[in-house]
Order: sequence, then structure tokens, then C-alpha cells
Amino acid sequence: MSKRMGEELIEAMQELLDYSENKIELRTSSIPISPDCEVISPEEIITAKGKFPEIHGLAKQV
Repeated sequence: MSKRMGEELIEAMQELLDYSENKIELRTSSIPISPDCEVISPEEIITAKGKFPEIHGLAKQV
């Protein structure tokens, strides 16, 4: 293990300890999710499951 990696691990463990003692807040990241996603009904999912083997040339029963 490199010296830098060891230092990063020690820093991470110290942050975890500080968080557990309510001394700091954890850093977080947000990933935006587009609200324009396509909604699929349960019926469409069931239909698609039945069509998958047919579309890909597979046996219907595995």
C-alpha cells in the first residue's frame, strides 16, 4: 500500500469518527434525475416479459 493511500484511509477513518461524534456533516453528492422519463404501466411490463424470448429467438420456458 502506498503512503498516500494510507494517508487517505486514515483521513477517511477520522472523518467517520468525527461524524459519529456529530462533529462534522458528511459530504454528499446529488445526481439530477430528469422528470421527463417514460412511465411504463405494469401491463406493459408483463407484455414485454412475454415478448422478450420471442424477439430474441429464445425458448419461452427456461
